This record gives sequence, C-alpha cells and structure tokens, in this order.
Amino acid sequence: SRCTANRHRCFRWMTKRKARATVPGGARMDLKGGKPGALVGRRLTVKYQEDEGAPAVPYLGVVTWTEPGRLYACFDGFDEADGAWVDDSDEWGWSPAAQPAPDPPGAWTPGEPAPPIDKIFLSRECKPAAGAVPAAGVPPDAAEPPPARHDELLVKWKGLAHVHCQWVPRAALEAEHSNKQRVQRWVRAHSSGEAVENTWDLDGDDAAAGAKDDELGYNADFNLVERIVASEAADEAPPRFLVKWRGLPYASCTWEGPRTLLEEQRAILAWQA
Repeated sequence: SRCTANRHRCFRWMTKRKARATVPGGARMDLKGGKPGALVGRRLTVKYQEDEGAPAVPYLGVVTWTEPGRLYACFDGFDEADGAWVDDSDEWGWSPAAQPAPDPPGAWTPGEPAPPIDKIFLSRECKPAAGAVPAAGVPPDAAEPPPARHDELLVKWKGLAHVHCQWVPRAALEAEHSNKQRVQRWVRAHSSGEAVENTWDLDGDDAAAGAKDDELGYNADFNLVERIVASEAADEAPPRFLVKWRGLPYASCTWEGPRTLLEEQRAILAWQA
C-alpha cells in the first residue's frame, strides 16, 4: 500500500543517515548483557522516530554482523540492504521474542511485480483459512466471501541462489508477461501429475536424505554453503561473500551478505581464519 511504501522509504532514509555516522576506533559498546562471541543471530528491537515529535516506532530485527562499537541489524519485512548499524546512540534492547529470524529474503514482495524466473520446481494448492469470522458489526450475510483456493509455485529467481527460492502465487507470476508463458508451459507439462509438497529433510535418519531427486530437479543441498571463496568490502554495510554452494559448480557461485549466511557462521570463520 501507499502507506507501507512511504513508511519503508522513511525507514530507509533514517537508516542510511545513521549509517554515515562513524564509530571511533576501538570504541566499546554496551551489549546489555550479551556475550561478545554470541551476538550474531540474536533478536533485537530498535526504536526509530519516523516524524519529528512523534513517538518512536519499534522495529524487530536480527544481528547479522558485529564490529567494535556497533552491531549490524537486518529488520523483519525489509531487504538486507535496508539494514542499519546499531550503537550506543540508539534506543535498542534484546528482544524476548522466541520466534526465529525469518528465512533469507527472496526477490519478490507481495503486491510488487515478480522478477524474472530462472526455474520452477514444485506446485501446491493453498486453501483459504478455515473458521474466518466477519468483522465486528458486519452481518454474516454481508461479509466478503473467503478467498478462493489458489496455486503457488516454488520458483528460483534469475541471478539468485537457491536459498532465495520462494513460494509465489501463480497469479502473481502470470501477471508479468516475461513469466506468463513459462509458468503456463510448466503447468501444462505437470498437469497430469499430483502437486508435490516440499518435504526434503537434510537432518532425517534416512541415508538418502538430501540426495538429489532428478524428478523434482532440485537438491536441498543447494541451500548449503560448501565454502566461501572470496569476500569484498561494502560501503556503509558489512562485507559480502562469494559462496560456493554444495552440489553446484563454481559457475553458480553467488555474492551473499551476512543475513543470508546467518546459519553459516562456521563457513565465515573458516574463511577469516
């Protein structure tokens, strides 16, 4: 919506202005009980004042990188590029929220145009939520009917690693002319078979867990880091890493930020060693 878009622009302006601030070399930060070696992956809440005189708005995020005197946080509902450095000048605190950080962001946001598709792997049928209750004061016969069932496709985006694959409504993909024919060809080719749910389990007891399934054309190992082969500094942000993904050739290496590699700290430490 326009309101949400304006809020996102405001937030990006605030965090970019904050990113230009410098932290004196060797400065120490009050970690509020956090252990220096166990900060990455912790949830925190940072308050930003969106308008002068207005109350500060809390944003929930996750620590993805640390440097002396500051932390880098990526916030729920925002791209990794919209993260911000957090230091003692901010109003922040560790979040008691038990929920884990969201999965690495994909390239598509609901309400926005879908980018070009690289591959389609699976489909599933999504049903409307059961037990929907009309809003207060709205007669049951006047309430809007629940949304109809719709199909979703698991897609890989061009130029992005498999870890950024997303389930996207078929209608959202077909709304883009560049994707429509490809989606319809895939649906026709698979219309004779049943939709398959994503049930890969790399941690299961099955000896074949995580093995490549040629029928699905997907390997869950593609989401795992085999090694980091290079890194580069980024302006006003943490460094990026060139990742070799398990089971894929070096030609499929991609540049990733710490948010995507949140669960791959061993690979980062091995590269830094």
